[in-house]
Amino acid sequence: MANLLSGLDKLVADIAGPLLFAAAVLVRQTRVADGRGGWTLTDAEEACQALVTDYSAFSRGSLGIPDTDRKVLVLGHGLASPPVPGNLLTIDGYRWRIVATTRDPAKAVYECQATPAGSDA
Repeated sequence: MANLLSGLDKLVADIAGPLLFAAAVLVRQTRVADGRGGWTLTDAEEACQALVTDYSAFSRGSLGIPDTDRKVLVLGHGLASPPVPGNLLTIDGYRWRIVATTRDPAKAVYECQATPAGSDA
């Protein structure tokens, strides 16, 4: 199965990326050694491509998704690691906190439930 899906993430990014997805920044908090035997948290930014869209009324009702949350699709090609809950995503001047993430088998697109985290400005 892996061979069949190999390279599909790049193909999706090459074809759909420029047409549908906008430039975005994914921010992850990472632990970095502080040099004294402990750790400190630091933000690591990664450029990506994303698309913010709405959930259907059926999805909101059946899954209990709040009206303020949006569906954010993030292209997987080029990401160091998948988006996870707690990550921040900035797109078109809006900042979103990722609540949940699912992906397709090829890891081409990550579907994230995201809640508003304030403006980037």
